Amino acid sequence: MDKLNAQAILHFLKHEIVRHDPVGLIDGGAPEDEYDTEIGKLISHLLKTEKSEQKYYEVIHDVFSELGEVKEDICRVLAKNILKEL
Repeated sequence: MDKLNAQAILHFLKHEIVRHDPVGLIDGGAPEDEYDTEIGKLISHLLKTEKSEQKYYEVIHDVFSELGEVKEDICRVLAKNILKEL
């Protein structure tokens, strides 16, 4: 993955995560960079994961469950959107 592609993936993931807010932190008033650490972990895991909606869902759920209760329906939407983009 070249640097430009990596930046595009990072931008896309950040946009999707903030937009869908899988743990409700942004809705609770947290700044938009609140998920940056998890987005880094997510990229690392997704690049090593078989491309499937279920596998992506599992990775997303695992990464964000470290922060609190995860909205499972949101994780499924994220998995579907990320699979289409990557």
